[in-house]
Amino acid sequence: WILFESKAMRLVIFCGFLLHPFLCTADVLCRGYTVCDMCLGDPNCGWCSTTGACVAGTVHGPNEGNCTTWDWLGCGSNPPTPAPAPVPAPSPAPSPPVPPPSPPFIPPQGTNWWPAFGGSSAHTSYKPDSWGTVFPQLRWNATTPQGTAPVVYNGKVLVMAGGNLYILDEKTGKPLKSIDVGSGSYVGPPTVSEEGDLVYIEEIGGNEGIYVWAYDITTGKKMGKWTGGSQWGGFPYGVAPSQANHNVYVPTEGAMYTWSIPPHNTTDITTSVGCGCDYWTPAVTKKGRVFWSTEGPPAALGELRRNDSSRLWTVQFAATWEGYSNYWVAAVDESLGMAFVTSRGSGSLELGGINITYSGTEYPNSTSWGYPCARARGGNWGFEDFSPASDGKKVYVTCKDGVHAVDALTGTGAFVYQCSDCGGQPIITSDYVIVSGKRLTKVFRKGNAEHVALIDASGRMAYHGGWLFISEPPRLLAFQLASKSMVSVV
Repeated sequence: WILFESKAMRLVIFCGFLLHPFLCTADVLCRGYTVCDMCLGDPNCGWCSTTGACVAGTVHGPNEGNCTTWDWLGCGSNPPTPAPAPVPAPSPAPSPPVPPPSPPFIPPQGTNWWPAFGGSSAHTSYKPDSWGTVFPQLRWNATTPQGTAPVVYNGKVLVMAGGNLYILDEKTGKPLKSIDVGSGSYVGPPTVSEEGDLVYIEEIGGNEGIYVWAYDITTGKKMGKWTGGSQWGGFPYGVAPSQANHNVYVPTEGAMYTWSIPPHNTTDITTSVGCGCDYWTPAVTKKGRVFWSTEGPPAALGELRRNDSSRLWTVQFAATWEGYSNYWVAAVDESLGMAFVTSRGSGSLELGGINITYSGTEYPNSTSWGYPCARARGGNWGFEDFSPASDGKKVYVTCKDGVHAVDALTGTGAFVYQCSDCGGQPIITSDYVIVSGKRLTKVFRKGNAEHVALIDASGRMAYHGGWLFISEPPRLLAFQLASKSMVSVV
């Protein structure tokens, strides 16, 4: 027999001619190869190195029997073992995430905070809250020597005491931060910026004049300082920031200044108005209208021009000079179009309303109405405050026999909440009138003047969400007023 072999064709003459075709199986053909290369040339055969024979099989081994060393793809190599699944390399420890740039601060909405004296830079001392039966409960008591009027913002209570700004948790009284701002002859109450990122402190340094500090409310970092002007002690109301133009209005003896500070990238100071008198904390509305006030003589209230902070108009009214700076700040109700002021006579007090809605150059030139009452003699907190409050319908002022409420547009229809030893600006909610006295704080139902609660503490007050905060040096106390869920009407 003759065997012709090549990679392209292998013809076994012996099998094709001498054997029956059914006997020419792969096993027979494979055994005809005697060397490995020839064996692996046939796709039906593999080489068993263990026995040195070519036998029929597949990549996995011979069709029959076993072979320890099986070559299928190449001579001298074992059949391929399926590659193990790759073991992934251990993941490197994740890098700390890179914090995104801080977004601009957006004040919490719908929370009716109390960021300044009188509840806002407009000083109306009104919050449209409605809650259930009044049942005051003392929630916490913190030591704050010589504390100023407190303010409340974003879950924090802020008060100046003993040259330090104390920041406490609103619900627990837990101290969160204390910032040493120095000890001047008088330090005003803190005022939170309209953006909510800064807190301003006005400090009177005696002969050195007035300092105004700006601190980051979260980190406590000092962001700015302004020094200028002069003022005597007894400066209870602080500065007034404006949401509309990011300015801070600083009252001093003889002038009022406008301060634009970081983070708004400037420290410009301009003299707004000047006179031989004491300017007091102005009222600033959400739309950026600025209403300055002065004790005089004569006492006056007016508005500043927006472009250069000069006087736009002035309304004068009578007041008796008693050797001290002003005892009130104006309350401005922008939606009602009215500003409310008080002036002092000999043992008397007069509440006045000024229409601040005008067109062209027909500016206000007199009070729209006046309401007189006997003057109260303040409380036990170091200054006598006669600031009015307004809920958009009535105006409230503390007189000798209690809180008097009159129609905001006409000054008529007096209604009295009886309190013979009360003083200071009352706090007004949708349902209640709250006023502090020499030793006690009283809560009245607004609709019928019913006395519904008595709180054994008195002093300068702040309010938020059914809680009342009273600075009674050397204590700062927090009372929860509502026994049921408080509903905030925004």
